[in-house]
Amino acid sequence: MNRTVVVCIALFGFFVVTIGALIGYAAMTGPQLDVSSKAYVDDAVPKIIATWSVDELLSRGSPRIRDTVDLDQLRDVFGRLSALGRLVSYDGAKGTSRMAFTPSDGKVVGAVYLAKATFEHGHAQVRISLVQVAGQWRIQAFSVDSAVLRGQREAAT
Repeated sequence: MNRTVVVCIALFGFFVVTIGALIGYAAMTGPQLDVSSKAYVDDAVPKIIATWSVDELLSRGSPRIRDTVDLDQLRDVFGRLSALGRLVSYDGAKGTSRMAFTPSDGKVVGAVYLAKATFEHGHAQVRISLVQVAGQWRIQAFSVDSAVLRGQREAAT
């Protein structure tokens, strides 16, 4: 009976120390990840949306996005996005990074941002998800919302 109690206390102590170490690690690296992911987004998004460049997006894409994207469909979407006109101003991104530990993947680092931009013909919001691959930020998902584009879809139907 004594041995069982000692083993349970040791296991509990191990879990408390492990969880504390993980929380400490996240607290120390979290702010650095926020700074680097925001800098990445604020560099990449204006380059992509200035000319709606498929190549700019793909050069920053994660392996998942590069392997699954239909290039013709993406070119078509970016062609429709060009109806917004010339990029007038990029207002920066707001968001945060996240870190998770999973049994199958180990440490997974990602980030989600919403960026606002003004174009000749209206405003748009860009939602961008990032993932770290080999220590480098890569775009995992990229979507654009604009009242101008919603108006075009309504006029077409």
